[in-house]
Amino acid sequence: MRNSKSALLVKLFSIVGMLALLSLSACSGDGAFDGRGPDEENSSNSSGGDNPQDDVDEEYREKFVCPVVKSKSEFLNPDIDYGEMVDSRDGKVYKTVQIGTQVWMAENLNYDNGLTKCAADDEKNCEIYGRLYFNTDEVCPEGWHVPSSSEWVELRAMTRRRGVAAPLFKSKYCWPAGSRGIDVFGFSVAPGGPFCDNVSFLSSMTSHGVDCAKFMVSGRVNDNFYDSDEILIESCDAVSVPVRCVQDTVEGAELVAPAGQWTDSSYTWHWKDVSKKDLMNSSVSYGEMTDERDGQIYKTVTIGDQTWMAENLNYAYIVAGEEEEGRCFKTFPSNSEGMNTLCDVFGRAYPMSAAMDSAAVFSDDGMNCSPNSVCSPNKQVRGICPDGWRLPADDDWKTLFKSVGGAKIAGKKLKSRSSWYVDGNGSDDYGFSVLPAGYGGYNGFVSDAELSTAFWSVVNKHFYPGWFFTFYNDAVYRGSSVYMYIRCIKGYTHEVADSNRFIYGIDPATVVKGTLIDSRDGNTYKTVKIGNQTWMAENLRLEYKVSDTLSVMGSICHSDSTKALCDTYGGYYSWPVALDHEGRYSSTGKDCGTHGECKLEGHVRGICPEGWHLPSEVDFDELYQAVGGDSVARQMLKSSSGWVERANGWDFYGFNAMPAGTGRWSSSFGEWTFKGISRVGNFTSFWTSNGFNLGEALSIDLGTYSGMGFVGITTRTSKESSMSVRCVMDD
Repeated sequence: MRNSKSALLVKLFSIVGMLALLSLSACSGDGAFDGRGPDEENSSNSSGGDNPQDDVDEEYREKFVCPVVKSKSEFLNPDIDYGEMVDSRDGKVYKTVQIGTQVWMAENLNYDNGLTKCAADDEKNCEIYGRLYFNTDEVCPEGWHVPSSSEWVELRAMTRRRGVAAPLFKSKYCWPAGSRGIDVFGFSVAPGGPFCDNVSFLSSMTSHGVDCAKFMVSGRVNDNFYDSDEILIESCDAVSVPVRCVQDTVEGAELVAPAGQWTDSSYTWHWKDVSKKDLMNSSVSYGEMTDERDGQIYKTVTIGDQTWMAENLNYAYIVAGEEEEGRCFKTFPSNSEGMNTLCDVFGRAYPMSAAMDSAAVFSDDGMNCSPNSVCSPNKQVRGICPDGWRLPADDDWKTLFKSVGGAKIAGKKLKSRSSWYVDGNGSDDYGFSVLPAGYGGYNGFVSDAELSTAFWSVVNKHFYPGWFFTFYNDAVYRGSSVYMYIRCIKGYTHEVADSNRFIYGIDPATVVKGTLIDSRDGNTYKTVKIGNQTWMAENLRLEYKVSDTLSVMGSICHSDSTKALCDTYGGYYSWPVALDHEGRYSSTGKDCGTHGECKLEGHVRGICPEGWHLPSEVDFDELYQAVGGDSVARQMLKSSSGWVERANGWDFYGFNAMPAGTGRWSSSFGEWTFKGISRVGNFTSFWTSNGFNLGEALSIDLGTYSGMGFVGITTRTSKESSMSVRCVMDD
């Protein structure tokens, strides 16, 4: 490595330092910026305006500029009894701290070995943030060394909990609001990077290169970005970074924690020893409400103009005789005696489908809203809340946050006064009493009990339909999980479909409905004009016989086994039939068989009535965009009844795509055998006029999920499959 120094020097000094913009704003030293959030005096202005929508959205989308500090001591924890060491090479003095059996520098190294730089090439930054190093050669003082990856892992293990190390080691100051550290060990990690969002420390060389220990912002900072609460050990990718030295191993060192700070006993307690009454604010005068469905009584609290349940919902949502996965999580830590369920303390954690009442047990507000569908709820959603109460929407949450002083301190103001990990308790000024109930994943186990909790918001357009509270965070932030808790808000005022239901595409009121009579057989079809296109609103029912027996080259609706289905769902046709391979009605699809090339140009009439044609991929694409785009087209076009697994569509435009399923054929020595119609109730497909290869053509598939196709907007399908046909009027 020593021989490579000169080769790397040019590369090193061409790299922009990770801390290059440290001189752009003010820090907590003068009270203008505090990573723990604004104080009470300033919090009334934190929402950014009169509109509660501005509170949080702007707050968590902004980039945080790394602040200026006057001294490296500003990052230290005044409650820690630090040691000191002197670097004999240059006389510099560093604070030190013992954590477990390790002794660490509590500040970044500032020794110039000839291959270093300062942030923004400013020596003042080296005095505060230390120097940036590119390699580990003879960097640390005598008796100290650059830590190995395993030593970083040992340090991380001192937290006794997975996934929470970063906030316990980060400084309390100058990290972004809502992502502060609590520095219980006195390790006092200062933020770096131009936006104050992460810092990496050099690890010693290994056979595979150089690793770094990375500390990042904690929690979701905006709607599209999530970083880790853990200390990540990963490749440095050849950038210059700070160094923390660790003392060489001292024989017989005892396991200790920093003086006056964190120990196991400072947070461990047993859920079986408490009740929710113990965790609520005894100085608050609560109201009460009774859920008439099961007789449960809940405390309520009025904050501003809103009245909320002051406890988590604990209603057992029953659908079709089975409980809808509202979970009572087990006690934590897992080694505590008496693994009691926690519904009596925490209430139940629910999946999205239950929270929104997707089965429409109490209202149609959130009907069919589940992870397998695109959701378009009413403006108010009762969900599974009691009569007169509703599931809060984002605006409700934001109004609450604004009422307590802003999103940057809402976590502190609303969390319970006890039970949170380390020093993460709230002040619970209003009696909202958020408990650290964790949240749930697919495996059914609670995650992050004692560390955080999450609540559902109405699921609409937002990618993260929930709000998180954490032990290290005075703020609240967006997030989501498979299972989250519910706090209902009073004020449900309707029980019918809401005219304000969000519509993704064109206004359904502009749709023109009509009829079409097919002169060939007298069949009458409903039609619907959506945007600039007029479509049949029913599946084609034309018989296309090539013999008296069933044939893959004809329709199958004259079979006794299929006639009942055809009466409901229309005809089933292979691709050659859909194109009119015999040329009975036009020559546009003549001689197109199950295999082989055929030239198709312009509109292909196929077996459609005169003046109509078999839609192309482009025709379907225009329809998708008119109803809101590929991601929601299935839900907009599917019929509002007939689908299994609560997968009905909304059918806002009258297209009425029913779950007809598909017909299957098999071939043996050139003989085709009809195998029946499958997937009725949960699937349907429409042929397009587009071939794909010798044996496949493109179809449009609608199933129990949300988008239109598996890949892109169409699916490759065997030409022998028998599927539905929808015709579109010629231009």
